[in-house]
Amino acid sequence: MSLNNYEVFTNIDTTTFHWNCIVRAQRIWKGINKQTQQCWGVNMIFLDDSNNRLHAFMSTKNAEKLAEEIIEGRIYVLSNFKVKQYLGHETYRPVRSDKHIYFTEHTTLLKDSSPALQIEQYAFDLFALEEIEKNADDNRFLIDVAGIVRTTPRLVSTIKNNIETKRLMFQITDGRSTVNVTLFNELGEAYENAFESKDTEPVVIIIAAAKIHNYEGKVNLTNFPATKIYVNPNHVCVEEMKNKYKEMTTFDISSDDEEQTKENIFVADIKALGIDFIELREWMKKPCGTMQGVQNAISKSFAKMEDKSVQNVTALFHIQTKDLEFSLIAPTTLDASESLYLIQKCGN
Repeated sequence: MSLNNYEVFTNIDTTTFHWNCIVRAQRIWKGINKQTQQCWGVNMIFLDDSNNRLHAFMSTKNAEKLAEEIIEGRIYVLSNFKVKQYLGHETYRPVRSDKHIYFTEHTTLLKDSSPALQIEQYAFDLFALEEIEKNADDNRFLIDVAGIVRTTPRLVSTIKNNIETKRLMFQITDGRSTVNVTLFNELGEAYENAFESKDTEPVVIIIAAAKIHNYEGKVNLTNFPATKIYVNPNHVCVEEMKNKYKEMTTFDISSDDEEQTKENIFVADIKALGIDFIELREWMKKPCGTMQGVQNAISKSFAKMEDKSVQNVTALFHIQTKDLEFSLIAPTTLDASESLYLIQKCGN
């Protein structure tokens, strides 16, 4: 039993309903049926006074009484609830625990006004970006990660079967690894301009409850209903990331009159640039605005180099987007396992 007779989450189990916990509502989201678009309940992530987290759920029936009273970030006294064990087949769970809280008709949730007890604003189960690929095939859990926003987010809109889909695409890095992030629809639109740095400090974000997704053979992070983005939050990992930023090599996006820098990248990274790159030319004397077009041009370029039909190459090809243009240069001995030099500069 912890302070003020409140139980911590590590002590609660399925033996009784008479639990009494003090919690912060760190995250709240509705469960929506994809087919009917009807709400079938309300999900929450609660944080206790020992920094433990648990997923909680209330059905639509019980939500009618309590859902409107719950506000994200507030502290509550939670009483008379059921603890359920996961059966093992559940997917995309937002908290890595073998149990969760289930609201019954007898559950109460009262706002706590006690100034004595403090609960952290949020807690995360952070994974290093290099661990993402190792967890790509485990769909039991969502994942929490932190990273510096490495590229300018680009909002792309596509229409298929008369349905418009919007995707905000960017990269994050932790200094060792880099991962692509795609935020769909409302979440993507909400954060289109949220990562702009107002000073020399980097923008560090925590993506809580992200879904790992394989797209064209490359691991991406994308959003799920539980996902929430925290921009430069007051968290120890943010300061650590900002300190690492000072040691990282970054792109030089200076004007043509300023000295440009080169950074090694790999062929696989070039092939994963994405459909937002709208023109590729040099050996290919025509625009190719699709991902397949970019890949075909790259493949033909390497084929020419391997055939030794091009000598003393100074520029492999040139890529241009709406905001930016850059050239790829490489020696004639380059193959698909070696790195390229990327020169990046401001566009018109």
